[in-house]
Amino acid sequence: MPIRALLLMGDVHQLHDQPFHYAELAGILAGEAGLDLHVTRDLSVLDPVRLDEVDVVVNWTAFLDVTPTQVQALLAAVEGGTGFVALHGANATFWNSPDYLRMLGSRFVNHDEIKRFSVHIEEPSHPIVAGVSDFEIEDELFEIGGDVSEFETFTTAFAERGWASDVLRLGAGPLQPDVTVLATAENRPLLYTRRFGEGRVHYNALGHDERALRNLAYRRLVTQGVKWAAGRSEISS
Repeated sequence: MPIRALLLMGDVHQLHDQPFHYAELAGILAGEAGLDLHVTRDLSVLDPVRLDEVDVVVNWTAFLDVTPTQVQALLAAVEGGTGFVALHGANATFWNSPDYLRMLGSRFVNHDEIKRFSVHIEEPSHPIVAGVSDFEIEDELFEIGGDVSEFETFTTAFAERGWASDVLRLGAGPLQPDVTVLATAENRPLLYTRRFGEGRVHYNALGHDERALRNLAYRRLVTQGVKWAAGRSEISS
């Protein structure tokens, strides 16, 4: 049976909500990964009944808010065993929910201008990066923060003062010990996994535009990432 996947789209600033994003992501997820894929911008699908029908949720949104009922349904599903894959700006979304950020394990802090850089595979035996050697990509190089103890303070401060520089440093510390970093670039973590209850959580910071989305190594990482999150990897570590 194909993996049943729900892909969440949408971006207030339209940076990650262009036609090529839909085309490339559908090509990866429904094409190369062979998922039974449903794509939506409607966050009302974050409902216990709807989420019970999927094996993995893929979050591609950016800069969106989520209601308490929606985030509660999402977290309950992941805790109960639904896989969760967050791509690129998915740690720059749902910033009104510290619970979401704590489940994910990181938040966006900053990024360099688009440039070419080398990605180093840190855990080559992990099924998400299996068969992928170090590679080059043209993309935004993210800085992500993992000090989850400050995420609630951050969400409150962001709601009050927005993109103030001191607000953006809240939670900008290193990732927590329960996070397994799979790949880095310039000593910054880019891909990682963690567990949330029974659920497998995977974050991949890459993929800003078509230059990255068409990178063959990136496409393989996404394909293997959703299969791992859904518990369908040949190797289950």
